[in-house]
Amino acid sequence: MRSKLSQISLGQRCYVVPAQCEVVAETPTEQAQFDLEAVFRSQYPRIARVIAGVVRDPARAEELAVEVFLKL
Repeated sequence: MRSKLSQISLGQRCYVVPAQCEVVAETPTEQAQFDLEAVFRSQYPRIARVIAGVVRDPARAEELAVEVFLKL
């Protein structure tokens, strides 16, 4: 069974990370320019929190959250 990219399986647990981005979802279609800074400011804290729950290291979670945006 293939797992979705938004799910991380840890033994019996499964953490689901919503992929919806409110900043992008609320942007009218005619103004659909991607504003990375706005997405970063709105989503970074939540992404860092979710990663911290998985890796159990807040400093490493912050580094990984930044890497998420670098890859984006």
